[in-house]
Amino acid sequence: MNLLRWAWSVGTMSGVLLACGGESTEFNKHGSDDDSGGSGAQGATGGAPRGGATSTGGSGPAGTGGAGGSTEPPDGVCEDITPCGGDPQGSWNVRDSCFELLVPIFPDEPGCEDIIGAATADVSGTFTFDNGALTNTLTTSLRMTFLLHDACAQSLVGSPDVAAADVCPLLDAELSMNPDTPGTCAVATGGCRCDITTAPTTETNTGTYQIVGNQLVDETGSAIDFCQRDDELHLHSEAVDVATSSLGALTLLLDRVQ
Repeated sequence: MNLLRWAWSVGTMSGVLLACGGESTEFNKHGSDDDSGGSGAQGATGGAPRGGATSTGGSGPAGTGGAGGSTEPPDGVCEDITPCGGDPQGSWNVRDSCFELLVPIFPDEPGCEDIIGAATADVSGTFTFDNGALTNTLTTSLRMTFLLHDACAQSLVGSPDVAAADVCPLLDAELSMNPDTPGTCAVATGGCRCDITTAPTTETNTGTYQIVGNQLVDETGSAIDFCQRDDELHLHSEAVDVATSSLGALTLLLDRVQ
């Protein structure tokens, strides 16, 4: 029932993009066939995109920021709810959502450690809590932005004579050819900015839960904060994916199905 599990199951964004660091016909670890070369600023940073709902159900500001060196979850959008417990029994529709995921894009590539993808998501669907049994059906579309700077581009292709702007058309071509993660890359201030959107994916999960204080605990021991008042239910979860060092936070605001 871990609320972040379904998001990572869509395909961890870093895994989706690992192909971008592979060899290409134009640039590879043995050098470049472009003699123009060039170098630029290194370590460019930017803000993470924001969107969705705050913990009170209001819409957060839309954004298109790039990726930067920070590994802290963005503030102000996916903050913790105030857990109050209650009774989640019944069926609930997702009214609003906030999902944020920070993912290292090339974690094992020297010079690229600070390339962080900032992802948000659109979420809709239904949760049903029935005397300890849980079913949820969620439809999700993920969006992610990252900014590639010159130092990382040079490391990826194995040449000091290229800039992120030189690699940008190749990344754009790779993403454009991937039907699962259609995206575009374009030269931007600080390097090459890539924007990726996954096609909507629907997944149904079943499991069990128990109420422990102000948390719902699933069969694996994973706990999420919750607050049920009248016909509204808030769910909030934060997690770290150990395999990818991804940091994620998810807040859902649900209305009772009448």
